Amino acid sequence: MMPIVNHKPIHTGVLDFLKYIEDAFKTEGQKLITGMNCPTDISEAYKSFRRTFEHFSNMPNIFNRVARKKDENGHYISQKEKIIMHHYIQSFDPKEKISPEQANAIGVEWAKKVFGDNYQVIVSTHVDKEHTHNHIAVCPYSLDGKKWNSDETTLKYCRKVSDEIALEHGLSIIKNSKTKNHMKYKEWLERQNGTSWKMQLCEKIDKLILQDNVNTLEDLQKELQKEKYYVRLGKYMTIKPPDRERSIRTDNLDRVYGGYSIREIEYRLKHKNKEISNAAISRLSGIEREYAIYMRTLQITVFKTNGKQDKNKTYRHLVKSADLLTYITFNNVRSKEDLEHLKKKRKEEYNELSNAKRSLERRIKKLTEEQKTDNDIQIKELQKELEIINNGFEITYNKMREAERFYEQYKEEYESDDYSIAKKEYEELQAMLEENSDNDREIDAYKSENQYNTYSL
Repeated sequence: MMPIVNHKPIHTGVLDFLKYIEDAFKTEGQKLITGMNCPTDISEAYKSFRRTFEHFSNMPNIFNRVARKKDENGHYISQKEKIIMHHYIQSFDPKEKISPEQANAIGVEWAKKVFGDNYQVIVSTHVDKEHTHNHIAVCPYSLDGKKWNSDETTLKYCRKVSDEIALEHGLSIIKNSKTKNHMKYKEWLERQNGTSWKMQLCEKIDKLILQDNVNTLEDLQKELQKEKYYVRLGKYMTIKPPDRERSIRTDNLDRVYGGYSIREIEYRLKHKNKEISNAAISRLSGIEREYAIYMRTLQITVFKTNGKQDKNKTYRHLVKSADLLTYITFNNVRSKEDLEHLKKKRKEEYNELSNAKRSLERRIKKLTEEQKTDNDIQIKELQKELEIINNGFEITYNKMREAERFYEQYKEEYESDDYSIAKKEYEELQAMLEENSDNDREIDAYKSENQYNTYSL
C-alpha cells in the first residue's frame, strides 16, 4: 500500500525529538539515518538546526526551550506558539515488501523533491514496529532564508509527491487517512517512550474497570482515591494523579485515546460482564444486525480471553462500535447507502442554514448602512430571524459532523479485515447452532472456550 504522510509541528523540545528519531535501537544502530545539509550526529545536528533557525527568525532564545511558559500560579500561558521544527512521518504498510534501506531512500527522495536542495533535513527510518516508517525532521528556514509553511495545501502537496514516488517504486495506492489526531507532540513523544502520564492514567482506569468490585462511577472514584488520586464527580469526571500538579477531565482523555468520556466509562462499567445474545441479534436486520454480530465477537474476545495484551485497546474499540450501533439504530439506517445519504442530508441542511444566515447578515448590514429611520423596524424583524437561525446553527453543525464521523468510522471498521474475520467466525458458529438446536448450551460453551478464545484483534 501507498505510504501515508502526516505532519506534527514541534514547538518545544527539539533535542529530545532528535534523540527519539535517531534512537539506535529503532534505526539498526543508527545505520538508517540520512542528513541533507546537516550532520546526523544528534548534538551537531541540533547546533546546525539552531544556527539556521536563529539567524533567519531573529528569535535567539526560542529554539532551546523545552516546555511552554507558565504564569506565577504554574498555569500554562495561552499563546500561539512558533513552530521551531517540522516533523513529517511517512508510514509504510507492513504488507508491502520494502526493505529498511529502500524506505530510507524513498524518504530522502521525497524530501529532495518537496524541499529542494537548500533545506536542512534528517530522514530517520524506524524498524522497531510492525510497520517500517520514516521520521523526517525539517528546519523551518532554508539556507537562503526561505520559510516553509505547513498547512493543508502543502500537506496535500507532500502526500502527492509521496504517492508519485511510491508508484515509481512499485507500491500500490491507498487513500490518505482522514483521521484527526489531536495529540500534542510532547504527549505523542512521551507515549512513544512509555512515559506519558495520560496514557498511564488510561491504563489505570482500564484496570480498575475490569475489577469485580468496581461497578459504578462512585466505585471507580473510591478505588482511585485509595491510591491517592484526587477525583471529582459531577457533570464530568476530573482526576489528578498523586504525582501531578494539574487535574484532567476524562472527557479530554477521550479526545485523544477514546473510550474515556464519563458516558463511555459508565457504559463500560455497566456492560463489562454482558454479551449480546444470539436471540437479540436474530431480532435485528440489515446494518444493525451486521454491527451487532461484530460487537458480539468483540465482546467475547474481551470478556472471555484472559491475559491478552490488546485487551484494553479492544475494549475501547468495543465502546466506539457501540456508539455507532446506537447512532444507526436511532436514525433508522439499514445500509451503507442509507448512512451515506444521511451524511449528505446533514451537509445540505447545514449549507442551507449557512446560506440563510449569511443572507440575513448581508441584508441587516445593508439596511444599517443606509441609516434610514424607516429601516429600524425591518432590521429588528431580521435580527429576530437571525437569532432563531443562530440558535439552531450549532446543533445543525454538530449533526453534520456527527454524520461524517460515524460514516468514516463505519467504513473503517465494517470494511476492515477485523470485521471480515469476526463475521466469518460468527457465520460458522451460527451454522453450528442451526445444526444442533437441541444443544444450544453446549454450543455456547464451545463457542466461547474454543473458537473465540483463539481470535484476537
